Amino acid sequence: MSHIAGVDLGTTFSVISYLNKMGRPEIIPNADGERIMPSAVYFESDSKDPQVGLEAFHSRYDPKGKSVTGIKRKISDDSYKVVINNETFTPAKISSFILKKLHQGAQQQIGPFSDVVLLSFIFLFFLYVYYLSQRHREHRE
Repeated sequence: MSHIAGVDLGTTFSVISYLNKMGRPEIIPNADGERIMPSAVYFESDSKDPQVGLEAFHSRYDPKGKSVTGIKRKISDDSYKVVINNETFTPAKISSFILKKLHQGAQQQIGPFSDVVLLSFIFLFFLYVYYLSQRHREHRE
């Protein structure tokens, strides 16, 4: 059975939930057993695959790698790039690592999902961009 899911890609923490059999939203614990996951990504100096979530959050002060947190603040800035291990990442790409971890953990917990998970991110992205442009207009006025 395919489930409908919603994602809150937060600046500090992220969460995924689904509609249970009773039609009520229920938060899905991640692989660490936590209901929320830090929105953090950590790259070791010699690795292409990042650590995401709690592992990345605890590794953020490790001088051997590069940690990225709060990337959602930069998601609407097309010129913002993060260079890690000679590879360039956009805020959307960094955010995709977080979404991928949430999605994988949720599939392990309750099974396959429909495409709603990805559409939720796109909706949040446009909502965020609209909010920024609206705020910018208000400041100009």
